Parts: sequence; structure tokens; C-alpha cells
Amino acid sequence: MSAQSGGGRGIYSIGAVARMLDLPAATLRNWEERYETIVPYRSPGGHRLYSRDQVEELRLVANEVARGLSAADAHRLLAERRSGGGAESEQGAHARPLVLLAERDPAAAEFERFFLRSEGYDVRLTFAVDDADAAAARAAELGGKVVVAPFDAPWVRTTVIADPQGATFIASKFVPENKDLGSQADSTVGAA
Repeated sequence: MSAQSGGGRGIYSIGAVARMLDLPAATLRNWEERYETIVPYRSPGGHRLYSRDQVEELRLVANEVARGLSAADAHRLLAERRSGGGAESEQGAHARPLVLLAERDPAAAEFERFFLRSEGYDVRLTFAVDDADAAAARAAELGGKVVVAPFDAPWVRTTVIADPQGATFIASKFVPENKDLGSQADSTVGAA
């Protein structure tokens, strides 16, 4: 697979990728030659250049190997996921540090998400909406999915939605009338 078909141009050298993943560069070269699943772009000078998507795929493989899978099985799992077959492992999904972004400007939020993901963070976006129920309905209409149906929480009505590419967002509407929701539950627990 070329870097162009991997969702971006090759920008990371093999040394940089090795440092990001805490793997020897020789391991990356070995995986490339042996499994031919992740093949970086080659510069005019012959240097390997990995795209951001390829780094994420290598991170997945490295995490699965660290969990006990053989490198061959980890590459097979990656191939299944590319074809839409495999579900992301529970542990692998949260192996990276999680960052929750709260941003009013959707374009700025997407830029921040893109940058943080390229640096190895798992990112979730949260934003204010006029109507959490309408945001959930619109996400479903546009091919996304409602991960958590709209619900009332202290100070907000909120929902969790995912876009068709799998990015997860928390959409919340400020609802002052919900301010006592948490304290009512706390007083009920205390009375029991």
C-alpha cells in the first residue's frame, strides 16, 4: 500500500516512527518486507516516509503484539479491519492517552483533533448545540450513528454521536433546569 492510498502523504521518517512507537527501526523494516501490509512511500533518495494513517496502523499492530498477538496475527487483524471485518479491541481502543476537546469553532476543533491524533492521542470532541436530540437525529441522517442516546444530566442534555469515519463527539445543550439532577440522585442514595 502506498502512502497516498494510506490516507495522506508520507511525512514521517522511519526513525521518527520508531521513536513514536518505541520500536526498533529494524522491526518496522522487517514487518514491511515480511507482511507487505504497511508499505511506506519512498523519497527520491530511497528513504521510507510514513503517512499519519500508516503510523496509526503501525500503532495498532504494535499494541496487538504487546498484548500477546504474534506479528503475523496482528497484521492479519489490521487487514481485516481495513476491509471492515474486525471490531476494535476494548483494550486497544484505549491504549493511547485520551484528550477531550471542548471547542466552539468546529473547524478549529477538527484541526486540533487531527493534530493531536497525529501525535498519538485518542481524541474526543465536545461541542454545544441548540438541541441534543436534533443533533443525534441529524447525525443518524448523515450516515453517522448515535453512540449514546440523548439523556439529561446535571446542567445539560447531552448525546454521544459518531461520524461515518468513526470520530466520536459529545453534543451538549446547557439546560439550567437540570442543575439539581445530580443532587437528587445523591440525596436518594444518602437516604437509603
